[in-house]
Amino acid sequence: MDLALILVAFIFGFAANTIKLPPLVGYLAAGFVLHACGYHATDAVDLIADFGVLLLLFGIGLKLQLTTLGRPAVWAGASIHAATTTAFIGGLLLGLGALGLPLAAGLSLQQAAVVGFAFSFSSTVFAVKALEERNEATSLQGRLAVGILVVQDIFAVVFLTLTVETPPSIWAIPVVLGVLAAKPVYGWLLNRAGHGELFLLFGLTLAIAVGAESFAEVGLKPDLGALLIGLTLANHSRASELANTLLGCQGHPADRILSLDRSRRHARFGRNQAWHLLSCWFYLSKQPASSGSHRGSDSVSELRGTRQSRWPPIASSDSLSPSSA
Repeated sequence: MDLALILVAFIFGFAANTIKLPPLVGYLAAGFVLHACGYHATDAVDLIADFGVLLLLFGIGLKLQLTTLGRPAVWAGASIHAATTTAFIGGLLLGLGALGLPLAAGLSLQQAAVVGFAFSFSSTVFAVKALEERNEATSLQGRLAVGILVVQDIFAVVFLTLTVETPPSIWAIPVVLGVLAAKPVYGWLLNRAGHGELFLLFGLTLAIAVGAESFAEVGLKPDLGALLIGLTLANHSRASELANTLLGCQGHPADRILSLDRSRRHARFGRNQAWHLLSCWFYLSKQPASSGSHRGSDSVSELRGTRQSRWPPIASSDSLSPSSA
């Protein structure tokens, strides 16, 4: 079944590419069609999807400078867009409700505002992929666009934290501060991780075990943990190398095939999933070594070659709407 779902994603992606559309459009269409036909994400597809999203956000953090987030064009643009969209969509829904539209009738001001706020979010993955297709991901406008998307994600995390029934653990703040304070340790290890399989495994450990898992344990979004870990290393001299190596590992059709179903489940990223991802990827990274003696360098070279044959080097990511951010 898992292979069949991936085959459907390939067919739709190939069809989209044939008519000069980004393959991502085909992958999303495959998810919608499969969901409409009654298919749902299996454990294996969920694991791959979570894996891809975490690597994506970790890579974005590595590529994004904190100074970019501090620019007025970023935070002011994101704030004005959120406020304007919330007011417009909320007012439109209230107006349609007053006219008796069934789906909008009976909505309170608070409910209309929440729906409007949800409409203010953009798809991070779709936007970044579009920038990659045009080779604009590293341009000024590309960096500003990604910065605005990250600020939107922060808005969503704050909103969900304030509105969920179960608030984050009292240890949430110490964990976040501890993750940030350990930056010198990450840099020291990164400098000594070499260029082979150990380098790849260290990146996976940071994104999944340190970032995602630590945040999940205290009731915070694991996606935010992966992003924050990447941001702490954005100024490191090897950040770009690490991002390019890891982002060659994600971006496969299965990362998004059932993204619609995944976004509805709010599944927490648990300890077993994190370590399964690490062990599975460590196994995969060892496979090229079986046919030759160039172990680590062959693995990373193959990954880089795969990535370069598909799209330019920068992070990519899937949508972080309020329901999934």
